[in-house]
Amino acid sequence: MKRVLKPDGVLVVTVWKEMPYIDLMTDIMTEVLADSPPLVWEAINPLSLSEPTNLNVPLAEAGLTLVEDTHGSYSFTTSTDPQVAWKMGVIPVWSVLQELQASGEYGDVMRKAKAAFERLTANARGADGVVTFPPGTYRLVVAKPC
Repeated sequence: MKRVLKPDGVLVVTVWKEMPYIDLMTDIMTEVLADSPPLVWEAINPLSLSEPTNLNVPLAEAGLTLVEDTHGSYSFTTSTDPQVAWKMGVIPVWSVLQELQASGEYGDVMRKAKAAFERLTANARGADGVVTFPPGTYRLVVAKPC
């Protein structure tokens, strides 16, 4: 990281500390599979840097020092179109759902996933049909070369 920064440059990193949206994906996959879901976050884990040391240690090892470390929250919303809303809602596991559907091993995966999404987000759905997911907490880190 330090090698690619200009001598007076800074590195800005945003990582998720908590993301209730992930719990929704796990709940949907559990219903689809009728069991504990496989690790659907193997390729991309949005919480992999949630523990401060998971980011701070590599930054220090790269010769960078923290300048700022702040936290905030952010909510995700979906479309008013129910078809788009459910697809937006399951986008992190969409490819897994497609693979499971194609395999036929778990029956009509898309129907089960959509029904689970509808049921699990019912309380988060506004009169306009927009689903607002609970806010996740992010960590914004600014670092510069030592």
